[in-house]
Amino acid sequence: MNYNVLILDLDGTVYVDGKPIKNIVEKLNSYLRKNGEIIYLSNNTSVSRKSYLDKLLNLGLIVRLEDIVTPVVVAGKYLKQKYSKGYTVGTKDFIEELSKEYGIDFEYNEPEFVLIALDRELTYSKLVTACSFINKGIPYYITHIDLACPTLNGPVPDCGAIALLIESVTNKKYLDHFGKPSFKMADFIKNLVNKEKKALMVGDRIYTDMLLGNKLNYDTLLVLSGESNFDDYLNSKEINIDYCSETLVDFFNENSKL
Repeated sequence: MNYNVLILDLDGTVYVDGKPIKNIVEKLNSYLRKNGEIIYLSNNTSVSRKSYLDKLLNLGLIVRLEDIVTPVVVAGKYLKQKYSKGYTVGTKDFIEELSKEYGIDFEYNEPEFVLIALDRELTYSKLVTACSFINKGIPYYITHIDLACPTLNGPVPDCGAIALLIESVTNKKYLDHFGKPSFKMADFIKNLVNKEKKALMVGDRIYTDMLLGNKLNYDTLLVLSGESNFDDYLNSKEINIDYCSETLVDFFNENSKL
């Protein structure tokens, strides 16, 4: 069981509430020193990739900015090709990254699209503005479909929950999403991974992480350190899960050749 590339979810897989799970930092750095490759893949759009980089470096991980993928890189390239300006329900960090990296203009007057992200700075006013545009027929997208973020105190609302609120109010569904397990994200990851190398997709969510792994045709590992529990694993029939472990650290320990 020898994998050249690990594609790792972050929250619930590498850490929970910013705290590393067991001695995961030591395990991942050792894997890299043995010529392994790691892609950190998160659906969380509340912060920029630079913020993620700083966070992972502070944890002690060996990582570069190009090793980190979030829906912002997929959304930025797609939206820039189709539109010139839009309105976003998102954090200042997220909007600044889209603007600086992809040149997308955001405004309140006559946007060409609406983009819903995980917004930890969410206000009622933002929701009203977004719904008003969507009610007028402006197309809208969401960064990712996750309903909840795992925390030490249990799940809290994620982008998918915000999107469900907007859909229930406007009676209109988003056109597409850019995170796991979308085909747009799958295509992006395929272009990053050498076809000759064997990759393992690791995450704590079946309907995003494991499904993306299936779309990529990679082996999958479900860890129980985040959203999913063992019953979820046993009851998963339509999505293939190759391995299940309490944590990624436990999987490393159980598979010393990894």
